[in-house]
Amino acid sequence: MEKDTKIQIGITQGDYNSVNYEAIIRSFVDLGIMELCHPLVFGLPKIATAHIHRLAIPDFSFQSIKQFSEFNAKRANIFEISTEEAIWEYGKSTEMSAKYAFLALQKAMEYIETKQLKALITMPLNSEELRRLQGAFKNQTQYLKTKSQASSIFKIAIADSLRMCAISSTEIDDPSIFAIDKIQQRILQFYTSLKTNFSLHTPRIAILSLSKNMNDTYISKDDSKILVPIVEEAFMQGMPVFGPYPAQTFFASSDLSKFDGVICMYKEQMNCAFLEKSSKSLVYFTEGLPFVHLEPAIPLLYTMDKNMDTLSENLLQTIYQTIDILRSREQYAQLTKKPLAIEKKEKE
Repeated sequence: MEKDTKIQIGITQGDYNSVNYEAIIRSFVDLGIMELCHPLVFGLPKIATAHIHRLAIPDFSFQSIKQFSEFNAKRANIFEISTEEAIWEYGKSTEMSAKYAFLALQKAMEYIETKQLKALITMPLNSEELRRLQGAFKNQTQYLKTKSQASSIFKIAIADSLRMCAISSTEIDDPSIFAIDKIQQRILQFYTSLKTNFSLHTPRIAILSLSKNMNDTYISKDDSKILVPIVEEAFMQGMPVFGPYPAQTFFASSDLSKFDGVICMYKEQMNCAFLEKSSKSLVYFTEGLPFVHLEPAIPLLYTMDKNMDTLSENLLQTIYQTIDILRSREQYAQLTKKPLAIEKKEKE
């Protein structure tokens, strides 16, 4: 019998009163996704079934499981995170839906920690509601960082062939964020991630200006003083890094297509790049965790959106990207194996 080698991907339900289940169900109705991977939703089967009935989708249901040994490779599976009765109030943010959103995240992490899952996709939840229940909660990404004891993480935004990250992802005006050593570290982290996770042998990287004025068409004195030497040193170390470029003129030109990745100084610069991009192709990858974590660019919505198909397509795109990253990691591990280890394995 042929061994099943499909990738298993965990997906948290997020807030079950929102449209999350609609996006999940519509994504799974196209059973073609089952040919590529084994998605496993962490959630509440009864709530999921209620969503299926509300959407009036025929010939589709979840296989409810309580442990991994029950997984059905031919069905869409949902891991039952609790047997307690949950109140479903579609379209409303409630403490109960926040509670079970967090429980789904916790359960998924249990299987990440035991290596039964290598990848996790998190659907949106109401962080503000959850903070009322658990004051220490910031957001899902920070929770994953804390649980996995990761030292440094950052998000890479992906849309088609465009990959971008930002040095500063906050609104806080803190000059220390742009210290030379921190920028150099981010360049190395981003360069390594492009090689490891995106199968780019020698990725070309553009770095944007330190200027906060998005309308600037020239590089500033700070760019000449800080970024130009950093770019030159990175190039000397074998990393093809170019710039700095003024953000607006860079995105308006054909230069963008010449690069595999872009490092922005500010989140606003990154947002500018995606104004012309379709939201269904935008996903976020968390670099620095010991497992693969992605988030679809799906807002937390409590009512049916006219662009519901776009939301489900965005989730599908997130699943495809997760599969690609896992495969890239496996390929990179094979290519970077020590020759002696490979020779030993061949002899065995």
